[in-house]
Amino acid sequence: MVYLKAFVVGVVGAILAVILWLLVMLLSQLPWSPRESGVGAVSIAFPDTLALLVALAGFVVGFAWTVRRGRRQRRMTSSNDR
Repeated sequence: MVYLKAFVVGVVGAILAVILWLLVMLLSQLPWSPRESGVGAVSIAFPDTLALLVALAGFVVGFAWTVRRGRRQRRMTSSNDR
């Protein structure tokens, strides 16, 4: 059950990591100078492999964090039973 929960948390972590990465990319492309005013489209070009690496990193962090937490809680409850 711990691994199923860790998988779900890993998928959520991957999605959140990609969304956060896209927001950072978008904000880095916006013109922040007060002289440049007006409405325009901002285009961002990024390789698909980079997005996949960000998603993979988010999944690994979420999965590992959940498995580690689950093992630690299991150890604490088994030591309290003694």
